[in-house]
Amino acid sequence: MSGWFDRRALLLASHLDRGERELARGRMAELSCLDAHRPSVIATGSASDVLIVTQERMLWVGVEPQWVTSLPFSRVTKWTEVTQAHRYALILDHHEITRLQWIPRRRFFWWSWGNAEAYCRRSRSVLGFSHRNTEATQAIRRRLAELAVPTGNPIILPAPKGRTETALYRHRTATSWLQPRRRRPRAFRSLVGRRLR
Repeated sequence: MSGWFDRRALLLASHLDRGERELARGRMAELSCLDAHRPSVIATGSASDVLIVTQERMLWVGVEPQWVTSLPFSRVTKWTEVTQAHRYALILDHHEITRLQWIPRRRFFWWSWGNAEAYCRRSRSVLGFSHRNTEATQAIRRRLAELAVPTGNPIILPAPKGRTETALYRHRTATSWLQPRRRRPRAFRSLVGRRLR
């Protein structure tokens, strides 16, 4: 693993309680709009989050070291598997947790810009992985099965059509959970043409 990964993993390990046993660690991408916008691809190319799985919980950290999220398995109420070719994601519904995360500093209608942080409440987390059989995903599924957490119907997405669709989804995953969905601009010529007719 890279030095960047090792530094993030050590940071997460420092948050473990005494006697807490680590089961697995790996890279992933927290997906912010897999369920909300119903995208057609699972984009994990920029898997910039580091994950540690223990007997009691999942911990992951994003780009900034202070963005550490802890999700105990006991708080998960339902989980759903999503696959697309070799890519894989887990939708985890859980009791509400509060976490520090990135938000835009300024908003004006549907525009947003700038960087800020805020504690936000969440009841769903979506974790994306490069494939189904990573060490971390196997450990997560095993613990959820041992705790008899209900599972939803698996979701299988069709293969992506091309680079354009993948690039669009990667743009969407860069947005915040709180960022409003961008409106699609309407072509000026089409509006004028309709009025002239």
